[in-house]
Amino acid sequence: AFLTWYVAYVVTATTAPGLMARPVAGAVNLGMLAGLGQFLTTFLLTWAYVRHARLRRDRAALELRWDAQELARGRGGAA
Repeated sequence: AFLTWYVAYVVTATTAPGLMARPVAGAVNLGMLAGLGQFLTTFLLTWAYVRHARLRRDRAALELRWDAQELARGRGGAA
């Protein structure tokens, strides 16, 4: 969805500059709002990924590392 949103922004900015130049409030135009929306969605997606990684992926990686160390210790002590 984000890639589609990004491509739509770039395509619209290059093919319909008049639309992007349409004023919204004072000196702020549609292109500026869409550009700021790109930054906002980028930060939101980054925050969501970091949160997911911290809660789910980091724990799984830690458990995998712990299991690998335990397996290595078991083999090292038996040999």
